[in-house]
Amino acid sequence: MNAQWQSFLTHAGAEWTDAQVAHFGNPEQEQQIVGNTETLCDLSQYGLLAVEGHDALSFLQAQLTQDLRDLESGQSRLSAYCNAKGQVLAIFRVWHHADGGYLWMPRSLLESVQQTLSRYILRAAVRLHIPQEGVTMGFAGTKAAQQLTQCLGVSLPALEGLIQHEAFTVLALPGILPRYVIHGPVPAMQSLWQSLLVNAVPVGANGWRLLDIRSAQPWIYPDTSGVFLAQMLNLHSLNAISFTKGCYPGQEIIARLQYRGTLKQQLYRIHLDTQAAVMPGSLIFAAKAAQNSGQIIEAAPSPDGGVVALAVMDTKAAEQPLTLHEAHGPRIHQLEAV
Repeated sequence: MNAQWQSFLTHAGAEWTDAQVAHFGNPEQEQQIVGNTETLCDLSQYGLLAVEGHDALSFLQAQLTQDLRDLESGQSRLSAYCNAKGQVLAIFRVWHHADGGYLWMPRSLLESVQQTLSRYILRAAVRLHIPQEGVTMGFAGTKAAQQLTQCLGVSLPALEGLIQHEAFTVLALPGILPRYVIHGPVPAMQSLWQSLLVNAVPVGANGWRLLDIRSAQPWIYPDTSGVFLAQMLNLHSLNAISFTKGCYPGQEIIARLQYRGTLKQQLYRIHLDTQAAVMPGSLIFAAKAAQNSGQIIEAAPSPDGGVVALAVMDTKAAEQPLTLHEAHGPRIHQLEAV
């Protein structure tokens, strides 16, 4: 966490929990306005892993589910890193940078992904490091493109595109409404935050999570790393997997499931009857099952009360009464396959 940026946001009313902005004074109201007006969100809960060097792109090509040969310089793509069993260790956005690439993911996974990838560098000319300079924020809303264009004075990229403009890197994310991730040095980001704030409302990290859930954008965290096959997280529908690029860890298993297998677990959007925080990795139980029938991937307070979440669940169990944690835990309803 950048101390200068944290001080700036604290002065603006931010309340912090676990090195991320919990809210700006009224968390319930913030969740109500997400999607209904332009919102600003600090994204310190995410971070960058830089992969650099003469062999960086060929190294990443052999490790990731995405085909970097099809990735143009003005694009970002969702991708995953899997183990040999095809289970997803991390999900991130990847884009070209200098002679290598950037991987943008939840900060809680940065060091473990760096350590795991480092084991396979061997004699390749590749360097992995976590950049400490710069901060990141998100800007979303139906008028976000117009307002961000006015502030930056440059046309914004199309979906999954990116631009480098002056000190800023701007990524356009897919989803239910226009969303942009902006990265840059602290002084420039402070100035941009204040300019956007004229027509926007700041929200805590749960506001951005709510947009991810509504957009069916899964992330992986330490408690869910190495648990799910890529298709269980709907990555094949999110253009995060190439089935023509050749080998990468888990490629044979992922391809076999795609062409010959039957998906017995898939991603759902659900609603839970609870006011308590729901964490990734929390277990879901079906009434007639002897063991858990699913796990929470991402969760956030719902504007309608309770909690809305993304969960991977057994497709047959989805037809039964479901609860969180235990048989008599919070009820789960409003299931929607994504």
